[in-house]
Amino acid sequence: MIQVGFVPDEISDWIYEVLCRDNTFPWFYQEFTSKYNGNAEVLQLPGYEEHPYFAHIIHTDHKIESNAYDIVFNRLWQWMIRNVDMDFEELIRVRAAKVMRDFVPPTQPHVDCPDPHYVMIYYVNDSDGPTILYKEKYDGTPPQQVTPKQYIDPVKGKYVIFDGLQYHSGSAPRHHKDRTILNINYYGQA
Repeated sequence: MIQVGFVPDEISDWIYEVLCRDNTFPWFYQEFTSKYNGNAEVLQLPGYEEHPYFAHIIHTDHKIESNAYDIVFNRLWQWMIRNVDMDFEELIRVRAAKVMRDFVPPTQPHVDCPDPHYVMIYYVNDSDGPTILYKEKYDGTPPQQVTPKQYIDPVKGKYVIFDGLQYHSGSAPRHHKDRTILNINYYGQA
């Protein structure tokens, strides 16, 4: 199951203003894109590499970590609950991520959490650097290679929802100054 859609402009414009234009919103340097939490299952395959980015953790370990939950995330989440045909049960993790322009390969294929869950990537700005979804799924045994299934281009206001056990990679933009997303992990039912 891969679901792609768009949120209304009033929501996407607000999130963009806060995460891309507000110079008081705090971003924190992280050394590795895919290894931002201890639960991620990250492959080590040739042709992929980890690279630095900026993050802001909004929700993790069953608690709100930042006032960005109310300022940025809750509007989006409430719209998703009301308008997307899916059962959104419990948040696992929400982080904002900003990757700067770079000429590097995609991140290592990974799953954010080894438990059955869903991932929603929300694209805050128009950019390049697609999200790559692979055919392979996490089953406890790391695959020796991965095969791209779908490329999702970052477009402001777009979201993609997919099975959290599906390996995926992010990409740094090459033609835009940054690629800003909300990465949401949650339990639910399709």
